[in-house]
Amino acid sequence: MRLIYILLFSFFSSLAVFAQMSKPYAPNVAKPIGTATASLPKWSNPATWNNNKVPLATDDVTIPEGSVVVLDMNIDVKHIMVHGVLVVEPSKDITINAHSVQIMGSKAYFEWGTEQLPYSKKGILTLSKSTPKETMPMSGNESKGIMVMSSGVLELHGQIKQSWTQLAKTALAGTKTLTFKDAINWTIGDSIVIASTNFMKSTLVEDGLLEPQNPYLYENEAVKILTISTDKKTVTLTNTLNYKHWGGDIEIFNNGKGRSWSLDERAEVGILSRNILIQGDAASELDRHGVNIMIMEGSSAK
Repeated sequence: MRLIYILLFSFFSSLAVFAQMSKPYAPNVAKPIGTATASLPKWSNPATWNNNKVPLATDDVTIPEGSVVVLDMNIDVKHIMVHGVLVVEPSKDITINAHSVQIMGSKAYFEWGTEQLPYSKKGILTLSKSTPKETMPMSGNESKGIMVMSSGVLELHGQIKQSWTQLAKTALAGTKTLTFKDAINWTIGDSIVIASTNFMKSTLVEDGLLEPQNPYLYENEAVKILTISTDKKTVTLTNTLNYKHWGGDIEIFNNGKGRSWSLDERAEVGILSRNILIQGDAASELDRHGVNIMIMEGSSAK
């Protein structure tokens, strides 16, 4: 009898995990959905949900197979389980605060922009954990993550920006100007990162091994763009550089036997600003546990 009680308790507890569930939606929905969201059930509408209430911050939420929901408002919930269709409204800025997002099953589909129509607004997904050992429902993996599994599909398409370039000229400490080898499509106000070109400072330890003196404080610098030249190859920054970043000539080495090698040590410069931002909460810096994204075999993400 005690075993039966335990099994019943476990069963009803598992049902209670998803305190909020969206209602079925009968018509078939062509994917990708893009801007065709007008007639679809909205997250902000209480009638979308099984208890006729919009999910709260204390709720776990599931979108079951056969259900379609358009996320048209900022939300703060616990875990989001997608077995059906969840699409972010492309005409709105959207902020999601959650502990995890799981896209699980052959009918599971989460769309935030499409290849043909990338999301052009501002989107932020912040993932957190209520306790250090909190796990995702169903999968049992650690929270603060996105998991796509069991043939689920994730479509995540923001505005297309050039990811990387290199310096064309050496930038000295104390300056505010960067010159790139390529024209860039970045914009004023974007944050970029300049890679270190200095030698790693190390300390000799026993057995001839070298140990970095401080592996977290290399001379990489995150800066913000203030102005951009008409040819898109030179920018000025809001603040001066703290370190020198090499951007000189490519060195050529020859072995004297007809073979040569080129060594390109120019600093890489990458874009940090994206209009869809996936990030950990403030505690991530303290416990060094950021967001994890897992795309399991048989599933799709692009």
